[in-house]
Amino acid sequence: MGTSAMKPWEEYQQTEFSPKGHGPWEDYQVPQKNPSAFQKYGKALPTGGAVVGGLLGNVPGAILGGAGGEAARQLLGRAMGEQTPQTSMAAAKDIGIEGAISGATEGGTRLLGMAARPLAEPFGNMMSRVGKTGAELTEAVTGLKVPDVMQAARQGVKTYLAPGMGKAQEIFGGALEKAGIKSRPPLNQILDPQLGVARKIALEVGSKLEKGGQISAEEALRARQATDRIIAGTPIKDRATRGSLMELRNTFDEALSSRSGSLKDASVKYRQAIVKRNLLNPMRITKQGQMSAVAPLLASTVGSTVGVSRKSPGEGFGAGALTMAAGSPLLWGAGITAGADVARAATSPLSRRALIQLAIRKLIRDKSPMQQPGQ
Repeated sequence: MGTSAMKPWEEYQQTEFSPKGHGPWEDYQVPQKNPSAFQKYGKALPTGGAVVGGLLGNVPGAILGGAGGEAARQLLGRAMGEQTPQTSMAAAKDIGIEGAISGATEGGTRLLGMAARPLAEPFGNMMSRVGKTGAELTEAVTGLKVPDVMQAARQGVKTYLAPGMGKAQEIFGGALEKAGIKSRPPLNQILDPQLGVARKIALEVGSKLEKGGQISAEEALRARQATDRIIAGTPIKDRATRGSLMELRNTFDEALSSRSGSLKDASVKYRQAIVKRNLLNPMRITKQGQMSAVAPLLASTVGSTVGVSRKSPGEGFGAGALTMAAGSPLLWGAGITAGADVARAATSPLSRRALIQLAIRKLIRDKSPMQQPGQ
């Protein structure tokens, strides 16, 4: 008999006992079970207990919190039929180990916090500069003013819970009434079809501000009401005049939103209403506070150009919509407010503490008996 040139292992791989042309080891491996939700997330209980305990009671609190969290994890695991320590001795051992890990982690977290304290002020200053730069970029793109952007970032999504401008004026008027000042426009201003009285009031108060003078809350409100009437009576096609009037109205709004004393709360709400109004503009805002007439024209031009060049109306429409969205205060405002809330949550003291503890715990757990519960 001649010997085969084929090696035994290769010959075996060629046989019918090796389906799909793979080696036997790959064919007959036992599939691994996916870890359960308890196995994935169960250790969040001792970690959470340690974080909360550390906040309430320093290192001793973290020891108790971590141990309590591990005890809760074991009880939950037994109720769900998961693998947990089989004897009371093994369970107590794991609880003790978790308490020790939690105490060591809390101590390490506090030491790291003390070491990083000198960096807090420089880091805060750097983030303030980054925030201001971002606000300036937003103003350049959308027309939103830097103070409005900064306030929206501070308030987060709560910006959209502020009252509307009409309601804010009512609130301010109510505060004036409590202060003994009538908020309702005088009769000669109401019965003024030619707007002569309104123009006179707006001119007098505006001139006082222009010269650097101070105006009372009543004057600011009267001038704001008068300017609203003049804007309503100005033709929409007269964009230059309407733009100047809106700029004047914004000046009176700023005066109303910076009151102190008994009018402070109403003034704060007024300011919040201004920011909300500005963030709800779907199109870019001009310096005068109007929605830009150029933005839709630019979007239409871009859309037409792309649609013709690509021979696709759909792509043209998409390009036009993206051009419009790129400078939309509405979209930028939504991103700024939501992003600011997420950033605050991620950098809050509780989040920082939890992240540091998770990192330290991982280093400890790599060589800890807790890797094999109940063993």
